[in-house]
Amino acid sequence: MQAKRRSFTAKYEARILAEADARTRPGEVGELLRGEGLYTSHLTHWRKQRKDGALKLVRAGGGHSAVAILTRLYSSPRCASCPDSISCTTAGLGRVAGRRQVTDAHLASLAASRDCRLATFDRSIKASLKCFPTRPN
Repeated sequence: MQAKRRSFTAKYEARILAEADARTRPGEVGELLRGEGLYTSHLTHWRKQRKDGALKLVRAGGGHSAVAILTRLYSSPRCASCPDSISCTTAGLGRVAGRRQVTDAHLASLAASRDCRLATFDRSIKASLKCFPTRPN
């Protein structure tokens, strides 16, 4: 039987990072990690995400939630959502390099078909879409 990879919420990751950053004495971070069943690689990965802005929306003590940000965006007269009117066969999926790019390609093709901009919280989407045309074929 294959082991199942654990997943963590952004709130949990932010809390653990805040706790780890607050610990200053030798061995305290290791104690935290052992108590949570985590590895130093988790902290390394989450710190990189935080540095890149992926954890910016969630802070251990509160902060702005994605729902609050989306509510503000949707109240803007410049914001509109597009009904999904394209199929996966017309979404330019021929250049998809991995499973994570399927949704990215579909959303980018939908936005391009409507002359819209794609707004997302996913900072990696720009890099993953470099190989796609701006308009669906």
